[in-house]
Amino acid sequence: MKHTERWLTISLIVVGLTILLLGFRLLRNYSAEVSRANATTEPVSTDTASEDSDPADGTEGSTEGSPDQELCRALNISETVEMSEPLYCAGYKLEVTGVDVTRENRGWIMIDGLLEGLADLAENGDILSEEQYIVVHFSLTPYEEYLPYVEAGKATEISLNTLRLNLLTEELEWANLCNEPVGLSESDGKDIKSTYLVSLEYGVSREFDLIFIDTPKVLATEENLTAVLTFNPSGGEVGSSIDVRKGVVLDVSD
Repeated sequence: MKHTERWLTISLIVVGLTILLLGFRLLRNYSAEVSRANATTEPVSTDTASEDSDPADGTEGSTEGSPDQELCRALNISETVEMSEPLYCAGYKLEVTGVDVTRENRGWIMIDGLLEGLADLAENGDILSEEQYIVVHFSLTPYEEYLPYVEAGKATEISLNTLRLNLLTEELEWANLCNEPVGLSESDGKDIKSTYLVSLEYGVSREFDLIFIDTPKVLATEENLTAVLTFNPSGGEVGSSIDVRKGVVLDVSD
């Protein structure tokens, strides 16, 4: 009997020690896991500027827009392209092929009323004062259907004074007083009111020269002048989508 009790006591002691040993090992493993987790956890950044960055919109946390966005905002247009690129706008393809600066009248169709007070002119239309003509050479094509401006397979009429020349300073402030064209190379209009009206066949390019005039000494005095030919087939700002107001950044040298 005593022998049985002794073995029972020993067994209980062994079981108790085993339980204590297992508990110690579990506690040690848990502590090791916690230490490992704390060592590999990255600190949370408190830089709210980086959290607010959105690479998709190109801002990367900056509150300032890109130069192109600033230019579009200044002109209230949706897009600009460089002069070497075609501009696709409301179903039209506009391609600027060159820009000339001159005081010589090259036999264009001129709107005399628009020239009054802008320059001192000779009888043949040459400029005698410091202002200069800015001549934009371009082609215009009804490229794809974009109702109500372009309908596939049909001729379209458009007024070329929907093209305007915008001269801006380095700070994107207006540098010219007259951005409306004062003449063009050819016209399909039948009277003075329809001088800028032209007819275009669908899918067929037609070339034009559009003539503008700068204000006194603008081209000579502004070192970092930005010139943009804007195109708005809707013919006006009111009620027109910004998607049909775009521009071509010109290379204008005096």
